Amino acid sequence: MMRSGGWDSRRTLGMMFNIMFLLFYSGMPCVFAVSSTQTLSGSSSVPSPSVMMHSDTSVMMYSGPSVITHSDPSVMVHSDPSVIIPSGSFVDIPTSEVLANSIRNTAATAAPVPADSIQVPAGVMHSENVQDQAEKVDPSKTVRTVLPMIAYTSDLGLIGGIVLQQIRYRSKQLDLSSENAVEANSSLLPPHESLIQANILVTTKKRWDGEIEMEFAGWNRWRVRHQHRIEFIREPESTYFGLGNNTAFSESDLEDGRYFYLKQWFQWESLIRRSVKPNKGSRIVDLFVKSGLIYAKSSVSTPADPMQNELNNTVLGFEQPLGIGSGTSVYFGLGLVVDGRDHELSPQNGFRYEAGVTGSSPVFGSDYAYFEITGDFRHYRTLFKDTPFWEVTLAQQTRFRTVSGEQAFWQKPVLGNEDGLRGYVQDRFVGQHSLLHILEARKWLISGFDDTIRLGGQFFWDTGRVFSKNDSNGVFQDWKHTYGLSGLLSLLSPDIVFRVDLAFSSESQRWYAGLGYLF
Repeated sequence: MMRSGGWDSRRTLGMMFNIMFLLFYSGMPCVFAVSSTQTLSGSSSVPSPSVMMHSDTSVMMYSGPSVITHSDPSVMVHSDPSVIIPSGSFVDIPTSEVLANSIRNTAATAAPVPADSIQVPAGVMHSENVQDQAEKVDPSKTVRTVLPMIAYTSDLGLIGGIVLQQIRYRSKQLDLSSENAVEANSSLLPPHESLIQANILVTTKKRWDGEIEMEFAGWNRWRVRHQHRIEFIREPESTYFGLGNNTAFSESDLEDGRYFYLKQWFQWESLIRRSVKPNKGSRIVDLFVKSGLIYAKSSVSTPADPMQNELNNTVLGFEQPLGIGSGTSVYFGLGLVVDGRDHELSPQNGFRYEAGVTGSSPVFGSDYAYFEITGDFRHYRTLFKDTPFWEVTLAQQTRFRTVSGEQAFWQKPVLGNEDGLRGYVQDRFVGQHSLLHILEARKWLISGFDDTIRLGGQFFWDTGRVFSKNDSNGVFQDWKHTYGLSGLLSLLSPDIVFRVDLAFSSESQRWYAGLGYLF
C-alpha cells in the first residue's frame, strides 16, 4: 500500500550497479573551471587581444604584463609574466601591485604578449588580500555512509541488507558582490546540494524490498530542486484487514494467514519544486508539481491451514475490493510548501506546512479515476537550550488524506505501520480518509569525537483514525492511540541518524528500525 508519508526507505537489488555509481557521484557543481592553466613554450606569442574569456564565463584568462581589472572598478590585478597560477588557486598580491583606477582601460593591447598567463576567477577578486578572500570560502563537503544492516521487526522478521547514503553539503561561499557579504541565497536553499539514499533489504518472510531516492538542490540560479524515487516490493505476506476503522482482528487468524495476500509493487515518482519567494528570508515558499506511476499486482493467498483452503477464507478474497488482481495508477499533482525549519535534515525549531492535490484518470493511461487532497503540518521546538542536560526537542506532525472517486485498495490512506500508529500490525487500518497526529520528544544523551558519534532516545505518542462508509462520521470518535520509545544513533554526521522504535498498541507491540527521523 502506498505510504502516506511519501519518501520512506525501500528499493531494489537489480539497481545495485546504479546505486554504487550514484554513491560515489559527488553532485553537480554550479561552476566548472579548467583543470589546469596551459602555457606555450619558447618565444611563441598569443595574438591580441590579451584579455580572453574561458568557456566558463566566470573565469577570465589574461596574458601579458598589462593590467587587468575586475568588474569592480576599484580592483585591479597586475600580471607578472614569470608567475603561473593553476586553475582554482589564489595568490597573495602585494598592495603595491594594486594600481590606480585611472589606468584600468589599458588592460587590452594590440601587441603580441608572452605566453605566460594568470588565470583569475571573475567575481572573487576584491580590493582585500586575495588569500583573505579565499579563507572566506568553505568548500563543499561530501559525507558517504555504507553500512550493512541486520535488524528485526515484528511484521517482517529478520532483515538483512545494506544501507547507502551520500550527502553533499552546500559550499558556504559568501556573496561578495554585496557590501555586507551575506551568504548567497542561504535562506532559499537546503543545506545540501544533493542527497542520495538507498536501501536494499531481504527478510526471512521472503520479502524483497529495494528503493533509491535522489534529491538535487544545486541549481540555485533558478531556485529549483528535484526529487526522484523508485521502489520495488515483493511481499508474499502483505496484509489486508478490510476497509474501515473498526475491522476485526485476531492473533490466531493472523497466524493462519487469513489477512495475507501476495503483493508485487513498482512505483516511480518525480517531484519538482520551484521557489516563489523573491526575497531572502528565513522561510522557503515553494510550489511543486509531481507525477508518478504505480503498477501493483495482488493475488489472494490461501490460509496456512491446509484444511481451510477456500479462497474466501482470506479477508481480501472475501471482500474483493477494487484493485485486486493487477492495476496501474498514473497520477499528477501540484501543491505548496512553506518551510521555516532551522535545518531540513535535523530540525530543532521551526515549522513546515505542505498541502497538495493529486488526480488520476484513464485519460493519463490510469486504470482508476480519483481526486485526492493531502495536508502535512509539522512543528519543532527545542526547550532548555541554555541547559544542555535538560535540552529536549518537541516535534509534532498532523497529517490528513481525503480521497473521492475510485482508488485501488493498495493506494488508499492507511494507518498502522512505521509511518504512523506504530504498534499495530502492518497496514492495520485502510479507509477513504485518514487523520493522524504524532508527538515526539527527542533527546541526545551522549556524544563524543567532536559529535561524530551520538547516542540518544525519544518518546512518541501516535493517535489517529481512518474513515470509510463502514464507520461513524464523528471526527473525534473511535481514535486509536499508540506510544513507545526509540533509540537514536548518529554516525559521522548529525544528519545521519539510525532509529529503533518499540511501540505499543491495544492489540500488540511492534519493533521498527529505520534511517532518519520519522519526520
